[in-house]
Amino acid sequence: MNIITISREFGSGGREIGKRLADLLDYEYYDKEIIAEIAKNKQLDETYVEAALNNRAWKVAPITFRRSFSGYAAATGNQTSLLLEQKRVVESIGKAGKNCVVVGRNADVLLGGLRAV
Repeated sequence: MNIITISREFGSGGREIGKRLADLLDYEYYDKEIIAEIAKNKQLDETYVEAALNNRAWKVAPITFRRSFSGYAAATGNQTSLLLEQKRVVESIGKAGKNCVVVGRNADVLLGGLRAV
């Protein structure tokens, strides 16, 4: 099994490069499909899930917010739950044992420790 992960930023062309590479190698391709799977699993709208995961407010989370995480959790909404689901979906792609290209979604980090069996 070969897994190619492509990290990207807006405007980098990573999505197009990933798709072309997957087509060239005849590998499975995962990008928006990850968002669709998260939305399906959480029974949420894909547009909402994508917007929530692209909102980087969770990256600057304070250690505490008025002596509790609850105030911050309420302010950031469903992001923690969605990030955990994203982790689960990306890891399940890696464990499926198929040749694939995964674009974005921190797949390089999430699948970096994956060992072939």
